Amino acid sequence: MNLSCIKCGSNNYKLKKVIIPEKTKNIVGVEMGTYYYKICLDCGFVEVYSEKVLEKNAELVFEY
Repeated sequence: MNLSCIKCGSNNYKLKKVIIPEKTKNIVGVEMGTYYYKICLDCGFVEVYSEKVLEKNAELVFEY
């Protein structure tokens, strides 16, 4: 996987693991979802990746 920024092409980034409450369609209450924010340290562009999607696609797994 190419981890360079899709906006400026920099390879200088920081990863943040974020847990966000989510309301899902057929479930009563709130479920917690885990996401990874990949923040470019040069231009500030942020990419958001769902942990559920990363688990299904092994090539996208980040070293956190």
